[in-house]
Amino acid sequence: MKLLGLDLDGTLLRPDQTVAPEDRQAIIRAQQAGVVVTIVTGRLLGSAVRVAKDVGLVGPLVCADGGLVAHTSGEVLVRSPLPLAEVTHAARVAEAQGLGAFTMLDDEIHYDARATEHARYASGWSSNLTAQARLLGSPAIGPHTLGLIAFGPQQAIDRAREQVHQHCPNLETLVFGLAKGDWALKLTPRAVDKGTGVAHLARQLGVAQADVAVIGDWHNDVPMLKWAGHSFAMGQALDEVKAHARHVLTATSATGGGVAEVVQKLLGRAPHL
Repeated sequence: MKLLGLDLDGTLLRPDQTVAPEDRQAIIRAQQAGVVVTIVTGRLLGSAVRVAKDVGLVGPLVCADGGLVAHTSGEVLVRSPLPLAEVTHAARVAEAQGLGAFTMLDDEIHYDARATEHARYASGWSSNLTAQARLLGSPAIGPHTLGLIAFGPQQAIDRAREQVHQHCPNLETLVFGLAKGDWALKLTPRAVDKGTGVAHLARQLGVAQADVAVIGDWHNDVPMLKWAGHSFAMGQALDEVKAHARHVLTATSATGGGVAEVVQKLLGRAPHL
């Protein structure tokens, strides 16, 4: 193992947003062994940097599900935005279907009036939220828009997804359920994901695919779980996510310790001091 990529929510971070002490120690141990440790997350830059600094990481991070690769200093290394014409069309579709929608930039989230009740959900990705009367015609839609998420009833979400499929060939779609019966439609650039983000870092560092390890727990982690030479799904991960990992951990997000479990598996037991 020469590169270790860590998902945040449900992996490194426990439900209370803290990091287990054994995981902190495992990160230090991996770094001392010469392993480059990075974060690979759906969160935006500022949120990812705060966690990275908290656990002692300095260097490039993969944010926005691979849409942004940036240094902890804030320097943007790679940005892969949604095609402007297609994200504009998708925003029109969401509005026509009566869906609330959010768009993500490097470290900003914009949301329209219909998405107000979901603002708390999006605040985990970035603390920099801006309400707009509507997304169309606002700074929410532009050449640096990295992603769009729409919320609403399942039938409206399904209709929106079908229209996006028909008219936006360069957008990837993911539909998933939320609490209280709502559904979400997530749009990202096609062929841009956590897997491509980790692969980019590996190339830049001169690390072979076989020497990359990653840990994740959710749908957006599947591309990197499939790509990396060593892939680990958290114990609480969905079965369809576990199916794409080479190993399933006993640690869960509730217990913490997933990073420690992986470091022990790949580097052996830490010597007693």
